Amino acid sequence: MNKFNILVVEDNLNNVEILREITNNVKNCVSFFASRGDKALKFLMEEDINLIFLDLGLPDIEGYELLKIIKDRKKTSVIPVIVITGLYMTDEDKRKGFEMGASDYILKPYSQQEITNKIYQYMSTFVKIQDLIKEIVDKNKKLQTQNQSLKKAFNKIEHLIIHDGLTNLYNRYYLDKYIAEKTISLELPFSVIMMDMNNMKMVNDTYGHSRGDEIIIKAANYLTKFTKDDNTLIRWSGDEFVLILPKTDSNKSQEYVSEIMQRNFELSDFSVSLNLSAGTCTVEKDELSMAEIIKIAEDRMYRNKFVNAKSYRSSVIESLKKILFEKDFETEKHTKRVAEITMEMAKGMNMSIAEKDEIYLLATLHDIGKIAIPESILMKPGKLNKEEWELIKKHPEVGNNICKTIPELISIADNILCHHEWWNGEGYPRNLKENEIPILSRILTIADAYDVMTTGRPYKKAISREEAKKELSLWAGIQFDPKLVEIFIKCCS
Repeated sequence: MNKFNILVVEDNLNNVEILREITNNVKNCVSFFASRGDKALKFLMEEDINLIFLDLGLPDIEGYELLKIIKDRKKTSVIPVIVITGLYMTDEDKRKGFEMGASDYILKPYSQQEITNKIYQYMSTFVKIQDLIKEIVDKNKKLQTQNQSLKKAFNKIEHLIIHDGLTNLYNRYYLDKYIAEKTISLELPFSVIMMDMNNMKMVNDTYGHSRGDEIIIKAANYLTKFTKDDNTLIRWSGDEFVLILPKTDSNKSQEYVSEIMQRNFELSDFSVSLNLSAGTCTVEKDELSMAEIIKIAEDRMYRNKFVNAKSYRSSVIESLKKILFEKDFETEKHTKRVAEITMEMAKGMNMSIAEKDEIYLLATLHDIGKIAIPESILMKPGKLNKEEWELIKKHPEVGNNICKTIPELISIADNILCHHEWWNGEGYPRNLKENEIPILSRILTIADAYDVMTTGRPYKKAISREEAKKELSLWAGIQFDPKLVEIFIKCCS
């Protein structure tokens, strides 16, 4: 327990000695004595007093006047004051004292036990108050800790609400709820740039969304260079960004667009360069809403995307072929031979020019899905294990996904998907059979198998053309369309 400090205000020396002896016998009690009111007030300013015994008959100031001063002062107003008097006290006198702040009365002559009981009574109250204060302080500390935790949690939630989880840029919600409420007129001229990553679907379908996310992050990191001053970069949607440019005129905005569109983004094992299409809108007068400004920028972005799409897709197709042939140089030779064989069959089947063009494109790109397969598997000299074989079997689906993202290749997407299906339904990936398999895929299957047999592979020796034709005939009706095998043997003898 803390020390319990008592101030005795008494000018009678005999009474002082009696009170000193009493207080000295009380454990944890420290007593101070003052014979005058001014000295008492000085003690009260210098010491933390917990109880006052106040004699009404002081030489310098009337006791009740001193009581009033004590109760009027903020520091001392809550200290209990026990009034000591030798005068007879009427109920009215006591009432007056209580109204002025007295806590109790002791009449002289007083006994040692009476004083001791009063001290213990107020000391007990003091202890309870100290315990209560400690409890309040402890609870307050806990509440402060909880409040800090809640504040941190709130800040984290607020951050998550208005930021994109992948790039940590502001998100569309931020744009809708915050920037849209700003007064554009105070920041004129005001520009917005809308941007969209080209051919991201091809990356996601070929390499998976995790690799696509790498491209998005690279683009986001690059675009942050334009967020100086009050500019704000927002991830609008999956592969779209919005750059908000207060106090930016049309010329500066166009400079940004030109720089943005020249930047390419690559993955370490994916040499096709992806870039951004962009469109901008600048407001010189406060005549458009934020939604209207973004809509104009978005329309201009899609116009830019359309104008550049065809030449860009052509470069993508060539780049895809380059990637595949660099991974496996035999594939380039293989595809050329397969293309020649399919063209011979196309002639024998009196196909139209359009059909010949399509099957030639199919033969050239039928293994494009292998770009997603590690070279260590493609070039493995021995037989593939189960896991490696399952990975190889994914290449028709990957090739199909790639072709579906490029308008010029959509027509051959299903044929690429089905070029490892068997006539009897035991092929992959969909276990199609007979005429369920597209005819171009059935032609390609024969040409592909014939070239593999006659040129060999690291794990299998080549056989002669005659032996290969016999194998095709042997597997006709099982792996191959029997009628097409007959056409092949007739056309390619």
